[in-house]
Amino acid sequence: MMDQDLYLDQKFENKKNVKNKIKLLEEQNFKIIKNSFSSYNLTYLVLTSLIYGDYFVTEKSKRYFSREFFFPNMIKYNDPENMGLITFLRKNKNDFYYLNSTYLDIELKHKKNSNLKRKVLLNNNYFYQFFHSTPLDEFLRFAEKFFKKKNNSKFYFPNYHAHDTLGRFMEYLKNKNFSKEKTKSFYIVHHYSPHPPYIFDNNCNIVSEYKDALKGYANAYSCALKKINNFLKLISKFDKDSIVVVQGDHANSERNLKNIERFKIFNGIRLPNTCKNNSKFKKIEDNIKTNINMLLYSISCSTGKEVRLLDNKSYAGYYEHDDNYGLIEKVR
Repeated sequence: MMDQDLYLDQKFENKKNVKNKIKLLEEQNFKIIKNSFSSYNLTYLVLTSLIYGDYFVTEKSKRYFSREFFFPNMIKYNDPENMGLITFLRKNKNDFYYLNSTYLDIELKHKKNSNLKRKVLLNNNYFYQFFHSTPLDEFLRFAEKFFKKKNNSKFYFPNYHAHDTLGRFMEYLKNKNFSKEKTKSFYIVHHYSPHPPYIFDNNCNIVSEYKDALKGYANAYSCALKKINNFLKLISKFDKDSIVVVQGDHANSERNLKNIERFKIFNGIRLPNTCKNNSKFKKIEDNIKTNINMLLYSISCSTGKEVRLLDNKSYAGYYEHDDNYGLIEKVR
């Protein structure tokens, strides 16, 4: 999952460059689902909806006042057997990994009696987790901007490691001995870029943060596409039948959280031939235009069984500092 946002803005100066990189993805049998929208407008809501495989809060839900039962805290406080994705993976003896951009890595083995494991696979930045959603968090954000030097701070979360989860995941795969793998694995890789601060140029070189936000975003976007292309090449060496889904959690937009532009996302998938050539998968392809339905579609492909897709809907929530925090509104 790409944080904030792979969505082709008409104002991009390097629009031609971006289109060329998208063409390279398509040459690797990666299909982009046009006119896709996020299920929710905020990252924590989108991630939680993927774990449940459902619109878990709607305009009819009771107001909530904390994130205790949202991802990732839900893994600790809730029974994993009541989470759609986790339940499915365990029944099919698959392992679950969440590789984060800023705050947490999770490893969950398929055995029913196994304990939840939180494991530092690719990220050593736990500091942010302890202070998220507190006044100290806001202070640290201010301090980060104040003390930031030429490239990026290694102290707080907008650093290189936070922005390159996909790159670190590829290094992890290169060093992993797949011959010893006895189970299939499901990975959610939360790649922070092209979220600001924009510290990558068009070819993924680390640069001083762009002052021109649009130019910085365009270059970070182009870099993200390059990394996806490299990942598709790499994963093909290890598993030609792998299912790869790439989607944004929400689009790059103004602070109006209910603006429909915020919901427009990059959404694409690469399927093995067993699914691509199967008529029943082609039949539901036009319906996979939200985060949740793309997840359900990929599960259907992995099992060879049809799954019930949901209506393509989008909901808006709010951040903690907003007076409407805890309320959900239907956008479409």
